[in-house]
Amino acid sequence: MAADPFVGKNFGKCLLKKKIGKGAIGIVYRARHKTLNIDVAVKLLKPQTSFFSDSATQRFQREARTAGCLEHRNVLKIFDIGQEEDIHYLVMEYIDGKSVDDYLTKQGQLPIKTSIKIIKQAAEGLAAAHAANILHRDVKPANILISRKDEVVKLADFGLARLNSQNNIKLTDTGSIVGTMGYTAPEQMKGNPTTFSDLYSLGITFFEMLTGELPYRGDSAYAMINKHAKAPIPSVKSIRSEVPQVLDDLIRQLMAKKPQERPQSATFIADFLDTYLQKLRKGQGEKTGSTRRRPMQTINNITKPMPIMQKRDRGAYNTKVRNTSQKTVITTPQIATSSPISPTEEIDNISGTFEYQLPINKTVDKLWLIIITIFFIITAILTSSLAILIAVKKANGD
Repeated sequence: MAADPFVGKNFGKCLLKKKIGKGAIGIVYRARHKTLNIDVAVKLLKPQTSFFSDSATQRFQREARTAGCLEHRNVLKIFDIGQEEDIHYLVMEYIDGKSVDDYLTKQGQLPIKTSIKIIKQAAEGLAAAHAANILHRDVKPANILISRKDEVVKLADFGLARLNSQNNIKLTDTGSIVGTMGYTAPEQMKGNPTTFSDLYSLGITFFEMLTGELPYRGDSAYAMINKHAKAPIPSVKSIRSEVPQVLDDLIRQLMAKKPQERPQSATFIADFLDTYLQKLRKGQGEKTGSTRRRPMQTINNITKPMPIMQKRDRGAYNTKVRNTSQKTVITTPQIATSSPISPTEEIDNISGTFEYQLPINKTVDKLWLIIITIFFIITAILTSSLAILIAVKKANGD
């Protein structure tokens, strides 16, 4: 096996020691920070990505800016961002532990109480991000880290996050989806993510942790889009009967097709699960395997959505990215539309983080403009021909 070309190299004040992971656009190394004298994680932008477009580099830089704004126990801390020659890098907090995806890969279903604790902390990290007007947009097991020492959960990889402000930098072209398909909310697939989209992804993650599988599967991107948008929401209890009904209800509500039908906030989810854990400790929680139906009203405290802004990610390096020739700078949050989603191209490998282009209204407008222009040209030709014909007849008559 060839030696890793980056191990033993310095990036800023960090000496790379060992490769510990990879994602859709980056490779992560354990490193030693020479000044702080601590172990850190250094994420390098996947070099070949830069040969295709600047979007990956911009997304990589956004990860540092957005996550750097957050100071919370359940959000992975960013220390620095830099560039060595043509390689961009992030210096992050090092977590001695594994991701939820690692545990799912090894053992499938996770213990119910463990899953509750993990989702509760992840919700607290999301709540902090949402309070700072930041969407994560890629909540999934691979981006939830668990410290081996104290079991603290860290929400990682804000590389797809976007700020909710009137001065947004360029994020993604109009009509594209950003996220990981198996975990992406229907409205996010239309290019209209909100805080409720992160809750949807959290619900999918919770579902997978308790069942060991994703709720929806498909052979193409279009099939997956339709299932997330239209397919009935599956029950966790139908797969794992010992899951308490109240958790099944909660997950089904998190996975509601319409954002306004989901729980009101990440804070609400964290508080709800914290209360449930306290009841379990006191022996007051719903008994495992119980079929008693808990009223949905207990988790149905819904408010109107604020204008804030698939299989797992093991094949991230093989992810396909679709680009269009139209480039648009988003300066304000997009408004959701009810137009149907139609296929433009199928993606053979739907794992990993992706950008998938949907039809753009501007294309339709241009098509109508072309049709109208052709109509007027034909009309003008016919009118001119008729005028010439009349003139010829008059000339012959004279």
